[in-house]
Amino acid sequence: MSQYLPEIFEALGANAAAELEAAAEASARFLEDTAARADAAAAGITDTDHRIAKKIKEIRSASASVDSAYHYNYVRVAESIRQDGLLEGSYATPDGDLGPLQALLQLSLPPNRRLPEMVVEIDLAGLREAGYEIPEAKRVSNVVKGRDGRAYSMPGGGYEMKFSYKIPPEFVKSIRMLT
Repeated sequence: MSQYLPEIFEALGANAAAELEAAAEASARFLEDTAARADAAAAGITDTDHRIAKKIKEIRSASASVDSAYHYNYVRVAESIRQDGLLEGSYATPDGDLGPLQALLQLSLPPNRRLPEMVVEIDLAGLREAGYEIPEAKRVSNVVKGRDGRAYSMPGGGYEMKFSYKIPPEFVKSIRMLT
């Protein structure tokens, strides 16, 4: 098309030609700016991916040195946990400072349940010394399946570890209520 511009300019006259040229230059600037923003965004995404990968490696290696993990649950099961420990397949997180709503969101707990009312501290150091393998902390997915089979999308983003074994009651350090 650009090879025809001189002929088009001559046919349209000087004013129209100047306006078309200005419009073409503005379009070119817009495309250059858009390309520059896309490049910057891609570089930002790449940097973010590297930071996330580094953080995951830190957390995975930290799982080996963390002495406690925290299981969020309801008061009605507190006595059972004190007496019998935690069931096989229980989840915990390295973060024991979550409030009830934070736990629901960051740990992708099913939204059709109440907020957790208590947090159970698990003695990972004791489990490790007793020969138990400590699961790796992994990033929580934002998709969760409820017991009813429904799939929910929650914010997620926290870290969790899933225990493939029953946690005996002697490794329950403490149970505290959330406020």
